[in-house]
Amino acid sequence: MATLQLKVQESRFVEHNGVEVRTFSPTYVEGNGWKCYIDDNGNIVCIAEQDYNKIRYKCKIELKKGYVKLLLKKGSMYPEVLKSYKLEVWPVDGVIGLPGGHISSSRPYFREEKFQGFLEEHGLSAVRHGEASVIYTLKEKLRKGEVTYREEIEASDGRTELIFNDIHKRENDEEGTFTILRKVEVTNATWVIKKVVSGTKINRILYTTENPREITNLPKK
Repeated sequence: MATLQLKVQESRFVEHNGVEVRTFSPTYVEGNGWKCYIDDNGNIVCIAEQDYNKIRYKCKIELKKGYVKLLLKKGSMYPEVLKSYKLEVWPVDGVIGLPGGHISSSRPYFREEKFQGFLEEHGLSAVRHGEASVIYTLKEKLRKGEVTYREEIEASDGRTELIFNDIHKRENDEEGTFTILRKVEVTNATWVIKKVVSGTKINRILYTTENPREITNLPKK
């Protein structure tokens, strides 16, 4: 699902990427299933609510007094804090990402301006904190001979080796839909970039346990 991105400068909404925007002002935005507002103290709150299997879900991202907090409430249960961390600067500059889809699995995010600039410089969509030297299971889907979805290891500072490759065809499928599963082992790596292509959308995800902005040999866009 598409993600609505809101650019924030000095705790004001100044720009958006046009994804399902219904209302936009410096202090209030509604779009992509989310409602966001900025109060008189510069605090930012974005909320989405959905019903799923007769249960009410409520997801909230808060930027208040120099902290970011991500919460998820399910039904009558007490809200679960999914993430909480301190911001480098306040008032805040950066990008809020508000995904479509079901809020129980699609997480909003905030990226400070310096970090967003780092992602853009290297053509990255996101950074995932995790070991780079692991075995990656990669999928590729084809329909009528055309690739509709593909995952691949695009770059790494380690060694990559294909250790498994198999093709699966749907039973009773007259349209020729195939799924290719590959396993790639990466060794002696401190970082890996995984490329995911879905239709016309391309995401590049960096996996590392290092501080990404201190990695000196990352490829640039």
